[in-house]
Amino acid sequence: MKLYRYITSVVLTLTTTVFSVQASETERKLSFVYDADYEMNFDNREYYKSSFSRSMTIFASRITPAVGISFNQNESTGHGLMIGADVMKDFGNPDARLLNEIVFHYTLDKQIRDTDLKISAGIMPRSMMFDYYSEAFISDSLAFYDNNIEGLLIQIGRPSAEFELGCDWMGQYGPDSRERFMIFTSGEARLSSVFSLGYAAVMYHFANSYTQKGVVDNILLNPWIKFDFAGRINMQELSLRAGFLQGLQHDRVKYESFVCLVDSRSI
Repeated sequence: MKLYRYITSVVLTLTTTVFSVQASETERKLSFVYDADYEMNFDNREYYKSSFSRSMTIFASRITPAVGISFNQNESTGHGLMIGADVMKDFGNPDARLLNEIVFHYTLDKQIRDTDLKISAGIMPRSMMFDYYSEAFISDSLAFYDNNIEGLLIQIGRPSAEFELGCDWMGQYGPDSRERFMIFTSGEARLSSVFSLGYAAVMYHFANSYTQKGVVDNILLNPWIKFDFAGRINMQELSLRAGFLQGLQHDRVKYESFVCLVDSRSI
């Protein structure tokens, strides 16, 4: 037992020494970061004979604290790693669990001349996405109850434009669950101090499970133009946006008899 304690103390001493040396070399590069977000949602939805949505009241609160580290590899490249918890409570529901989800994500920031590239992967809050999506894409209730995306987010920033492309994996293929994911993209190009062009698009993929066959792809596309007069009259925001919304749906069903026919012809 004494030998074990001696070896343990030696290892801890060496580890502390190595760590202090490394920390002194990277103290200007490695830093501790933290974040916290809080929101409350009260929405009294009382509808009369509506089949679109249930008549109910949404009253809930959420807090999402997170901690992590940030590391600057060089002047143009940075890395970040965050982990936190998504805690939510529907008021009046004693059976609701408080811990909704564990969030963690890695972020790479890379500057290439006049282009800023940001790549995030993991479970991350929707607030990291651009706000170009209307409620036709992501409703207010979905954004509140499904507060995070699980997958990949790529964002590109230019002096007068910004674009993003992401994938939110919403369901894993299994006996009772279908494979589901959403690919989304949006962007804006500012042609002048007043006029800009932009778009938002989403493709929702609803596929097979072990027992349920069939695949459905729902596509929404929203190009738009925007006039922003805030800079002309010294206001935070005063803009007008007009766009076009187009929806497409592609249903696919794969029959086993058709597969057998194709295989027999190929022999």
